[in-house]
Order: sequence, then structure tokens, then C-alpha cells
Amino acid sequence: METYEIVSVGEKLKRLRKKYKVKQEALAGDEITRNLISQIEHNKVRLTENSARIMLQNLKQICNKRNIEVCEDIDYLMEDEKAQAVKIVDKYIDELKKLSTYKGDNFLSKLAQTEEFLADLQLKYKKIEVFNLAGDYFLSNSDFYKSALYYEKARALMEVDADKDAMILVLRKLSKVYPYIGQYEKTVAVSEYALENFKDMDEKYYCIFIYNSVLGYLRLEKYEKALDKIHILEKIIKITDVERYSDILIHKTYCLSYLNRYDETLETCYKILDMLQDKDGMRYIVAMVNVCGVYDKLKDYASARKVMKIIFDKLKKFNDNDFYVAEVYFEMGKILHRSLKEFNKAKECYIKALNACEKKPDYYLTKEIATRLIELYTELENPEDRKEVKEKILELELKEGKVDTKIW
Repeated sequence: METYEIVSVGEKLKRLRKKYKVKQEALAGDEITRNLISQIEHNKVRLTENSARIMLQNLKQICNKRNIEVCEDIDYLMEDEKAQAVKIVDKYIDELKKLSTYKGDNFLSKLAQTEEFLADLQLKYKKIEVFNLAGDYFLSNSDFYKSALYYEKARALMEVDADKDAMILVLRKLSKVYPYIGQYEKTVAVSEYALENFKDMDEKYYCIFIYNSVLGYLRLEKYEKALDKIHILEKIIKITDVERYSDILIHKTYCLSYLNRYDETLETCYKILDMLQDKDGMRYIVAMVNVCGVYDKLKDYASARKVMKIIFDKLKKFNDNDFYVAEVYFEMGKILHRSLKEFNKAKECYIKALNACEKKPDYYLTKEIATRLIELYTELENPEDRKEVKEKILELELKEGKVDTKIW
């Protein structure tokens, strides 16, 4: 593994003399003293540009007589430790960027080497760049805890006024990562902090922070606060931007449903369904899921079953990698389990939801599904079904850091 070294000006001068086998007296010539060169080599006296120029001229004259070419120039001699450190860190950063596209230990070992090199250096902005790179790498590999850790390191070095643009970017990343690890208070906190401190930010980022705060409030079951934020977004996002607008309305239906405002929930759901052109798309299915959920809460199980049949028919064209698949199967499983008492079908939905979570890691959702599976486990009458559920739960327990369900 390639390593880099910072060399003091005095040490560089000493190495230069040894490389070309030149004594201090010869390098000094008639214009400076041997004692000055000695003090520079011991880093007791600062090298001036004039002294460096004289020494290089004398060195070249000596080497010309020996038919030796001198490769070093005055910039090499004058470059101090900080300038060298910046160049070295830039090399590390370039290497990290190249390695970040590959999985494996190479990026991790290079990152550790870079952090060790940077540890005692006062290079704030280079550290921020490295921490952001590391956060992006871990995010792309679904290691959300480490991703959040490195984004937090970057944020800790920033100043609100001096590093405005960089701060907005790292806060945006944190507001995206925190929900994946169940830190919803932090999701709301960073989003609200950004909205409060950067009132003139670009509208795109403004909407992102409001949207992410909605996600946080929803998970914290603060539905009124989530609705307040959604109302702000409704005024900004144009209805013609169908996908973004429907995403906002979908979250609105969650809030209204949890607040038992079922008529408004259904009205909003059908507004989404009418708006969407792709009647087989995932957003359409999610809206149908919310309709099914309302019928379930109203105990209109006949209507819930009809909608559920449509949902399952439409889900056939999707695989586990598609966004929202895990959530859809989980919601269907809950209705089948709790309300319709169709335990075997509920089991199938829960397990499909877990399989989808493995493709798109979501620790919070995984834990929720596992909890429901544990409840279902005792209710299944068929020993083979009980065995299958038990094995799935045990499999989850072995995945360190994702679930913590001790039931045996």
C-alpha cells in the first residue's frame, strides 16, 4: 500500500545535499554561510526564497561539471509542511473516489489510512471532504449507521455562516439517512434546523427538508405536525408534477387516517387515483393500500377484500427490488392478520415483506415486521407454518444490528 511522507524544509535540503553528494560549504558558495545552511537543515532558521535560489544555482553549477542533471526546483525547496499535506490529502481523496465505486476492503483500508494521516493536521475542509466521501460510500452500500456517523463528523467541523452550502448538503444527507436507522427525532431536528437557519436556501432543498420532516413526524406519530408541513408542500409543489404531488398526498392520507378522519382520507386517496396516469404503477398501488386500510378501520371487510384483490393482482408485475413493495405486503399482512384472521395469507405477506426488506434495508420496518411475525407465530395452527415462521425469525436474529427479537 502506497504511503506518503511530509518532509520539513530543513530535511529536504539535507536530503538534497546527500542525493547529489554536496557539502554545506560548496552549497553556500560566496553569498551565504555554511552556518546558515546548517541552521536551516535543523529547522532553526526559515529558508528564504533568495537563499533557496542561491543554493540551487550553486548546486546546478557543481552538478553541471559532473554531467548530472538537477531535477528539483525552487518550488520544491520552498514548499512547507502544510502545502505538502494538502497535496498528499488530495492524492488520498483521488484514491478514495476511485475505490468508492467498488465493494470490498480496499476503500476501508484507504479510508483508515487517510484518517490516520489527517488526525493531527489542521485541515478542516479536507477532513470535511473525506468524511462526506465516506458517508456517501457507506450510504451507497446501505450501511446507514456508518453513513450517519461520517456525515455527523463532517457537520461537526462546519460553521453555519462560513460553510452555508456545505452545511445544507450534509444536513440534507443526514435527514435522508436518519430514518433508515430509526432516529426520527434527529430526522426532524436536522430538517427543522436547516429550515430555521437557511431561510434563503434553494426551493428544491427547502422542499426536501420539509418532506423529510414529514417522514420523521409520521414515525413519531405526531400527525398534526406532519399535516402542517404537508400543507406547506401542497402550496409549493405544482399539481402538474404528478409524481411529487402524489407522494405528498400519499403521506397526507397516512396522517388523516391515523387521525380517524376517514372521509378526508378516502377523498384524498381517490384524488390520487384519478390523478395518476399509470394505473399499474406502485404509487397507484400505495394509494389503493390506503383505501384498503380505511375500509379495514371502518370494519367494512367486504370492501377491504375487494380492494385487496386488486392490489394483489397488480403486485404480480413487481419484484422485491421495487420501492414500497415491502411496505405494501406488510400493510396487507396486518389487515389479514389482525382483522380478517387469515393467518396463513398474513404469514405469506409478512415473509414477502421481509424478503423485500433484505433488498432495500430498512431497520425500522424489519423490526416492525419481525414483531408482527412473533405475534402470528403463536396463532398459526399448522406445525409446518409455525416452523417456517420460527425459522424466519431465527434467521433475522442472526443478522446483527438489524433486529433484536428474543422470544425463545
